[in-house]
Amino acid sequence: MEYKECKKIDSLIYSSLLEREDYDNEMVVSTGRYTLSELPCVVAIKNNNVFGLLTYQIYDDYLEIISIDSFLENKGIGSELLKKIETIALDLNKKMIKVITTNENIKALYFYQKTNIE
Repeated sequence: MEYKECKKIDSLIYSSLLEREDYDNEMVVSTGRYTLSELPCVVAIKNNNVFGLLTYQIYDDYLEIISIDSFLENKGIGSELLKKIETIALDLNKKMIKVITTNENIKALYFYQKTNIE
């Protein structure tokens, strides 16, 4: 599995994502409405197939994770995406990574607790 950092999603990756029924290119979070394909991202890819995607927004002091998707669960893809965003944050001298989810999203809460993200 290759984890590729992109300034925004390229057309090959985007078309692969659009073929998925569980992918939505729009995201609304507390900081605004985002078109995911326009955001910087980390993509988990193998043989031109997308297995995971993390999009983020860069702010003055921190990075905010806008979306994180693993299309093949329990294989470490989400954890690896988080490791990559931690490296990116360090490279950009950001002191914090923020993530927001709802209390109803039990799978996300469990995932973030398991990976020590608060």
